[in-house]
Amino acid sequence: MCGPATCPNGCCDSNDNCQVGFGGTGGACPCAATCQGCCDGTGTCRAGTIDAACGSGGATCADCLTSSKTCDTFVFPVVCDQTCPAPYAGCATGTTTSPPSVAHGACHPADLQDVAVACASGAQTAECQSFFNGEQGANPSCAQCLGQFDVDFVALSGIYLCAEPFLSPACNGSTACASDCAGTVCQQCSGDATACETAAVAGECATLVKAGNSCVAASASATALCAQASYPNFGGWIAAVGKHYCQ
Repeated sequence: MCGPATCPNGCCDSNDNCQVGFGGTGGACPCAATCQGCCDGTGTCRAGTIDAACGSGGATCADCLTSSKTCDTFVFPVVCDQTCPAPYAGCATGTTTSPPSVAHGACHPADLQDVAVACASGAQTAECQSFFNGEQGANPSCAQCLGQFDVDFVALSGIYLCAEPFLSPACNGSTACASDCAGTVCQQCSGDATACETAAVAGECATLVKAGNSCVAASASATALCAQASYPNFGGWIAAVGKHYCQ
C-alpha cells in the first residue's frame, strides 16, 4: 500500500502507485501530477471534454460557457475554441418548412404507448434511442414515421414540422428560418449541442424564434397538437403527434 513508508520521495496516485518526482512523503498526489484531463477547483481530475470543464494535461479546467465558446476536443492541448453559438449568416430566400410524411396505419397503439414511456425524458436519452433501435427491427414503418419527430424541443424543428399543415406559407417560412438558425449556428460546436441550441434560441436566433413560435400559437389546431406546453413531457408529445400522423 502506498504511503510514507513505501513512497518517501514521491506521492501516491489514485491507483495507490508511488509517483516519484512530485515531492511529498507518501501523501496524495496533486491533481496536475497524474490527471490526463483537467483539474477543477476542488482538485478533482475531470475528463476535460465538456464546455463547463475543458482542458487537458492536468491544466486548470476552463469554463468555456463564460465566454460563449465551446470545448474543442479535436486539438491538443484541449482548449476553448469556437464561439458558440456562432453568428447567423441569415435565412436564404424561399426557405420553408416541408410538410411531414403521413403514414396512417404504420404504428400500432402499443408502439405509441412504448415511445411515450421510452422517450419521456427526451429524444437524446439512452432509453429513447434504444426504443428506436428496437422499433427499426420490429416495425420499421412506424420507426420511420415517428423518427421525423424525434427531435428535442429545444431544436424546434420537430414542433415546426408537426405544425406545418396548420400554418400559412408565410408562417412556414418563419418556422423554417427559426429552426435553420438554431441548427446552423451550432454546427461547428464540438461540445454540448443542446446547451448551444438553448443559448441560440435565447440569443442569436431569438427574433426568428419569436416569429415562428407566434405563428404556432396563432393556430388553435397547431397549438393543440404540436405545442410543447400541451404535454407533460417529450414522450407524451411524440406519442400524440405519432397518433395523428402515423397511426
